[in-house]
Amino acid sequence: MSKTSTPLEAVAVAVENSSSVKHILHIPPGQADLGIEFAESPPKIVRVDPSCIFEGKAEVGLYVHVLRLPELEIVNLRDSQHLVNLLQANVSLPRELWLSENPSYVDTSLGSTHTGALYKHVLPATENLGVLLVAFPPIINFVREESPMKGRLIPGQTVEALLIPGRPRMDLAAGAFTDAKVTQALQETSHIEGRMLVVKDAPHAPREKGTSAACVCEDCVIS
Repeated sequence: MSKTSTPLEAVAVAVENSSSVKHILHIPPGQADLGIEFAESPPKIVRVDPSCIFEGKAEVGLYVHVLRLPELEIVNLRDSQHLVNLLQANVSLPRELWLSENPSYVDTSLGSTHTGALYKHVLPATENLGVLLVAFPPIINFVREESPMKGRLIPGQTVEALLIPGRPRMDLAAGAFTDAKVTQALQETSHIEGRMLVVKDAPHAPREKGTSAACVCEDCVIS
């Protein structure tokens, strides 16, 4: 693997929404071959090539708990191949890997009740989000073509939480986590920067309109 002159950085910091100190590995855009092999669950560094540009920074035995991309954090990673696929699919973007010596990880902004990878999307401050939620708990039913979330939110994904600065976390544990309530909260806070919609991939095909969804009316479109 060829060397690169692009500045790289791996630092140990206290991440405010995590349960322990994390090593953060910064990967520049275009860096496809990391020279790192991942295995196990959660993903663990099991081999580092001698020529790896991260040698001495990416250490064998460290676990990967978070992949951070622009406007998106993917947390609670459980599958090594999923991590590799995500890194390859987003090679044109700057990426961060949040590492820990501990196989356990709790994102304190979400709590410890979730299983599987979660996608924490940063939402723009806009009155035209163009996303339709249905059912209880909420499911992404469709995303309008003109939506800023087109290609990011996928129909069939379940909504796990809504994080709004200055407000309590909205999720199943908090109660009243319906499509109508989440839609209302998004509409009321459309002017607020830094909101995050947390979703999870569907274990089955997306639900269509006309099924047992709690609300399929246009009033549930976040617009």
